[in-house]
Amino acid sequence: MLGFTLALAMAVTAVPVRKVLIIGIDGLRSDAFRLASTPNLDSLKRDGALTEHAVTDVVARSGPGWTSVLTGVWGWKHGVKDNGFGGYRAGEYPSFLERAAEARPGLVAGAVVNWKPIGVNLFGRHGFWIAPGDDGAVAEEAAALIGRGIPDILFVHFDGVDHAGHTFGFSPKIPFYLWAVEKIDGYVGDLTKAVRARTDEEWLILVTSDHGGHFRHHGDNVPTDRTVFLLANGPGCSRARPTGYRGVVDVAPTAFAFLGLPVDPRWQWDGRPLGYTAVPLPAGEAVAAALDK
Repeated sequence: MLGFTLALAMAVTAVPVRKVLIIGIDGLRSDAFRLASTPNLDSLKRDGALTEHAVTDVVARSGPGWTSVLTGVWGWKHGVKDNGFGGYRAGEYPSFLERAAEARPGLVAGAVVNWKPIGVNLFGRHGFWIAPGDDGAVAEEAAALIGRGIPDILFVHFDGVDHAGHTFGFSPKIPFYLWAVEKIDGYVGDLTKAVRARTDEEWLILVTSDHGGHFRHHGDNVPTDRTVFLLANGPGCSRARPTGYRGVVDVAPTAFAFLGLPVDPRWQWDGRPLGYTAVPLPAGEAVAAALDK
């Protein structure tokens, strides 16, 4: 009996810890994501769920876009209309990282970003954030944090593709724009390698963008600006290729489904999981949520 108990205890303690890495590639159009030479992203695509026709916020700018990614709701709810983050209803629609920390005490969430306003506005109240400089420094710092086992959820933001779009043009027909995508793919490879080295952990890797663009501009409610992509790769993830409407608001519920956390309907999230099945609320909490509406 003692031997069985010890074996059972060992089996329980051997269950890998689940963690989430979200890679945000600023300004990456869906068609360029498909056409660029990106072996690291392609590897994640082959084994994961993917939609190449997800939409970002109606106001296709970084402030509204990244807020929708990290809160799970669209701009008409969270209130961000520009890159100044004015009007953000943080109390009503906090980042899903804050929701996860409330659901699982002790969870550590943070961000390594090239664009500081993401950290200031979406990680300033809870969790940690670092803005070490250029994209290379972002990749190096993020890989080091993963290697040290610090974060349970880590958001990593790269800005080079958006910079190339504003400088040369947002189009897969422009070599410098594609080159910027391919450079970021190298950093994605660095992060993937760091994750794979954590053999006692299971990681979900999510990759998306905040907006596309046209000419040297973005921000309009047009397909070139609003059509992005969403990629999910992790243990148990189906190789789904959905053809229906999907959006960047699917990031939050996908992370929750992977972590085994239910989504409370009172949060009013607008997305649904990609590649995973949503976790239902326990019966008592579901009833309370229904009565609270």
